[in-house]
Amino acid sequence: MQILLNEDQTLIQESAQRFGADHGGGDRLRSLRDGGGTGLEPQDLPDAGADGWLGLMAPEAAGGAGLGAKELCLVAEQAGRALATLPLVPAAAGVLALAEGGEEFSDLLARAIAGKALVVPALQTDSRDGAENPVELRVSDGLRITGHLTTVPGAANADAFIVDAGLDETRMLVLVAKDAASITPQRAIDGSPIGTVDLKDVAIAKTDILARGDDAALLRRRLDTVIQLGHAAEMIGIMDAAQEMTLDYLKTREQFGRNLSAFQALQHQAVDNFMEVEASRALVYEAAGYCDRDDAYADWLASAAKAKAGPAVIQVCNSCIQLHGAIGFTDEHDIGLYLKRAMAVAALNGPPAAHLKRYAEHALSSRNDTDIPSFRVDTEEETAFRGAVRGWLEGALPDRLRNLPTRPNAEDSMWWHKQLYDQGWIAPAWPKEWQGMDGTLSEQIILADEMARIGAPEISAQAIGHLGPILLRFGNEEQKKQHLPGMVAGDVLWCQGYSEPGAGSDLASLRTAGVIDGDELVINGQKIWTTWGHLADWIFALVRTDPDAPRKQEGITFILIDMKTPGITARGIQTLPDEDEYAEVFFDDVRVPLSNIVGEMNKGWGVATALLANERGGSANPKNNVQALRRIKEKAHANGAIEDAAFREKLMRAELEVLAISAGFAQVVATYQAGGELGPDSSYLKLLGTENEQRLADLMIEAYGSDGALLLPHKPEDGSFDAASNFLRARRATIAGGTSEIQRNIIARRVLDMK
Repeated sequence: MQILLNEDQTLIQESAQRFGADHGGGDRLRSLRDGGGTGLEPQDLPDAGADGWLGLMAPEAAGGAGLGAKELCLVAEQAGRALATLPLVPAAAGVLALAEGGEEFSDLLARAIAGKALVVPALQTDSRDGAENPVELRVSDGLRITGHLTTVPGAANADAFIVDAGLDETRMLVLVAKDAASITPQRAIDGSPIGTVDLKDVAIAKTDILARGDDAALLRRRLDTVIQLGHAAEMIGIMDAAQEMTLDYLKTREQFGRNLSAFQALQHQAVDNFMEVEASRALVYEAAGYCDRDDAYADWLASAAKAKAGPAVIQVCNSCIQLHGAIGFTDEHDIGLYLKRAMAVAALNGPPAAHLKRYAEHALSSRNDTDIPSFRVDTEEETAFRGAVRGWLEGALPDRLRNLPTRPNAEDSMWWHKQLYDQGWIAPAWPKEWQGMDGTLSEQIILADEMARIGAPEISAQAIGHLGPILLRFGNEEQKKQHLPGMVAGDVLWCQGYSEPGAGSDLASLRTAGVIDGDELVINGQKIWTTWGHLADWIFALVRTDPDAPRKQEGITFILIDMKTPGITARGIQTLPDEDEYAEVFFDDVRVPLSNIVGEMNKGWGVATALLANERGGSANPKNNVQALRRIKEKAHANGAIEDAAFREKLMRAELEVLAISAGFAQVVATYQAGGELGPDSSYLKLLGTENEQRLADLMIEAYGSDGALLLPHKPEDGSFDAASNFLRARRATIAGGTSEIQRNIIARRVLDMK
């Protein structure tokens, strides 16, 4: 899904797209590779200056645009889409450093903003490492620096370099003119210009010092943040354009009498590519927001964004070549150029692995809950509400119900339901007219966050989360008055009658039938995988009432059924983690009043899909991922697993996924709060979240070591966590609410238009 932009940002994005079209393209990359020039066309810099790209983040007082990292990322993303090799990001970072360096650099700054001079940061002393490694600084006999700087973008074209020299109180960011350096031009695999810069006992005048001591360290971190975000955004553009080109190819190339886009295996591969693009984009732009707020997390999140986008762009471009077949392995087709450009950008200013290591040093330095950013900034009122929720939960939720590895039993679930009802928090989204909280979206998210943080047990979602909103939307007044009060008070336990032995993922193939007899519907058939169906008081179900309907989605009716009605038999089904949870329900000439139909006869499919949208929307919340990650960290710190380098890397890669899912969820929330429409493209979060939930459960077992498979009580007396049951429970995550395979089919057809 597209990120939320204001009018000015939209104009910047459109203008950057036009710039990329004029200064990029496959033919240009080939000419760079095959030609012997410097790698920049004469008008590249002046045109970038005229469009304002070089001074985007410089303050207006210095002649810049005074904008932020988000705007720079918009420009960088379009440059990536166009395969433009102009070092826009390093040039913009150089302008930013000059602007913060003081008025004595105003002449050079003005020329750099206008594109009449190129000033780039030369900060990397080791091509394998993205850490801060300042060059040697000697203070005797004046200020002199010595060092070897690698992979400097546009080195042969630069007029000056920004260099990090010295340590601690002697640390300085200095400006070095090209004439004082020994430059060795190089070409990256895509043909773009880079180079090495050697400094041998170079004298530094006081007028060349941009910043000293702590100010130098702060400016260096700010430059790193901007550069990594810019490179990550450029990689988003690269993989997005490669994916777009590949989709066009699949939709036009025929094999075996049909377009390649019709093959499910290729559809699913394209969906996985789509998810990598969207997850990476979400993390990059949410991290840019932290940068623009000058948040302390900004530099760590910039490294996380680079660590996520780097492997993603290689994976997506590799996949796109595979999907093109033999033509993708030729130089005649542009798709291979995206892989080459991806390799070049990913390697700049520290490869992704180095930034994963850098993020890990921060993420594992503390076990505080706030180490996992939520990408939401609470207002003063929301902070107070969060505190109230946290305080109440600490006092109201007994230890025996905290951090259960599976769902609680029905008795405990309904007890907790009633506690939340008494507090007024059981139905956060319901209107007050029906005893709901009528909470804002932010308050609803805060409640969910805090429930997950403390490990609160699940309540039955069938009434509050599923049927309740459906009755509020489609039900008549009598149905609302009859059913909503019992739902919200927890006096009535509901279950859902959708799946059947022959109609699970293919729900529209259901065969449970209803025939009108007077003012009743006589129902015969079977439902299965019905959560607490053997314990529930009522069931809401789909039944086929018109077997001759032209489409199988037609002729289906949504109806409410009292489970005490004669002819109903329910049998419990034990789940993998030994929960008494599922049931199969049999209907034998069950007579139900027609007044129990919700909506219109034969039009229940629309009601059902609205309910499924509610269910899948709730699955997008990353709270379960966040809580699982916290538990793994706590256990790994406690038993020393955190010292295992291989385990740490797996943990940090899982954390990157949690960050990306959290960022995507934050964007969905922002879009909704701004009044935007949430299309099917946002459903990728359900896929990512549930599949990562399983990976985290796998990692939990690894964190426990040999104890991971122990058979424990669901709530051990010593307070430990039943990792084995949690592992088994996670298997349902990719099945409930629509299997991962079905979700991929939906995205392929409705988002990527693959048929």
